[in-house]
Amino acid sequence: MCAKAPAFAIVVHVERAFVHCPKCVMRSKLWQSEAWGNAHVASIGEAMIAHGNLTMSEDELFEKARKAGALELY
Repeated sequence: MCAKAPAFAIVVHVERAFVHCPKCVMRSKLWQSEAWGNAHVASIGEAMIAHGNLTMSEDELFEKARKAGALELY
């Protein structure tokens, strides 16, 4: 199979991105690295802690989310 280089490309700088439905992340298994094969993907807890500059552990974060009902699909 030969790869053909595109004639042009568009570069986009994203300042903010919003997820319409946070539960789609759970349904898609986006943050479950075992679903990605050999690629390393940070867990959703690691990503949220790093992005939010949080000082809590993943366990504390998920306990807070559980109490708020954020882990329920419906």
